Amino acid sequence: MKLLGYCLGLLAAVGLDNGVVGFMGFRNPSSSALYRKKPLFMVEESKGLVPAGVFSHHACIQTANITAATSFYGLLGFEIERKFYAGDARAAWMTQPGTEKPFVLEIIEVPIGYWPEQTPRRAVDVGNIPIWVGLHHFAFEVSSFIDGKKAAGNSTYNLRDWMKDLNATSIEKIGQPLDVAQPPDLRPVGRDLLDVMFVYDTDGTLIEFWHNCTFILIENERKKNEAQQAAGSEG
Repeated sequence: MKLLGYCLGLLAAVGLDNGVVGFMGFRNPSSSALYRKKPLFMVEESKGLVPAGVFSHHACIQTANITAATSFYGLLGFEIERKFYAGDARAAWMTQPGTEKPFVLEIIEVPIGYWPEQTPRRAVDVGNIPIWVGLHHFAFEVSSFIDGKKAAGNSTYNLRDWMKDLNATSIEKIGQPLDVAQPPDLRPVGRDLLDVMFVYDTDGTLIEFWHNCTFILIENERKKNEAQQAAGSEG
């Protein structure tokens, strides 16, 4: 609890106080001070009935164009593992090679005759209506890639730079820019500080990318301690 207040206080100190908490419609720049005073909500921990026998496997995304969809996720390192038919629909499993137990994206192309009035579209834009219940988005962490860039000598490389690089690749490979729902934005998540962005895929599915920036909090604390020590020695 104290740590959460500490993290939020540091955010205010570095000028990130306005509306860092929340996503899109939940953002309220005037409420951040009030947010810091609220107690952390408590959720009863739930124990799985068969924790050793349940594993994540895949997320299914229905698409109007399986070629466009698989090309988009190819930008993120996914490759087609298998192609098959789900009833009348063309389908594919996509995985990221090199992982021991890869998470699967199942892409299913809904035949055009199944769309009302022949117009494929999402029922709701969850990015602009964040109070919608049910699945809102799924996320990919890109910390290792960005930290690798920093370690290789590009010390200022961040999520915004990664977004620009991915956008350039998207234009080159599939002929269209990223559809950005929200550009990179720092926000506290428990004891960590994350840089977070959201994009839409080719069918409007909301996807989050994030980079762990907790080092900012550590660096600010170090500078604060050095300033206090300097002030003490002068006194």
